[in-house]
Amino acid sequence: ILLTAQLIYKPMLVRMAEVWHDPSKRKRFDLIVIGMLLLIVGVTVVNVIVMGWIGISIMSLLYGLDFEQFRGLYIMLAAGGITAAIDFLYQTITVLRRQKDVMMLYVVTFGFSVFIPILLVNFTGLPGAVIGYLIVMCILMVLLVWEYLRIRKDLSNTQSGQTFSRRATVK
Repeated sequence: ILLTAQLIYKPMLVRMAEVWHDPSKRKRFDLIVIGMLLLIVGVTVVNVIVMGWIGISIMSLLYGLDFEQFRGLYIMLAAGGITAAIDFLYQTITVLRRQKDVMMLYVVTFGFSVFIPILLVNFTGLPGAVIGYLIVMCILMVLLVWEYLRIRKDLSNTQSGQTFSRRATVK
């Protein structure tokens, strides 16, 4: 899921930077971000459908193991979709030239990743590891969405202030 998403959005990063550079196209930039996140959701859903239909059988054939016991672990695919969304959001924040702002978010998420998966693995084994990974990635995604919205608000306020200053200077 992550590789598919990267294949789609990596070529768009330069274009996104150009759209962001023009203040009159900021709403278009937000639409690109929302569209890409919806596309990631779509890719994730397609992967869930394919895995439920023929994916488990193909993996069992390729690896010579019985993967039927993992049929209910579609949360692995959800975690893959969330990971793709995280990667895209980080790249988007980089386009905004504010990648330093996310360092603390990764430190906080690391703190959660130290104990959540360990606790869940001790209780349920492999499913606990998957659920732990999903929880940690959800925490990081929520923090990145929150940071993106904060950055957008800060940059919008800065742009409004600059526009107001220019108007005051012109008058």
